Amino acid sequence: MKLIILNASYPEGNFGGNQLL
Repeated sequence: MKLIILNASYPEGNFGGNQLL
């Protein structure tokens, strides 16, 4: 769930945000 939280805070972050969401 940590990834989801990071993505929500940084939709354009290194995780890709929208892709994981």
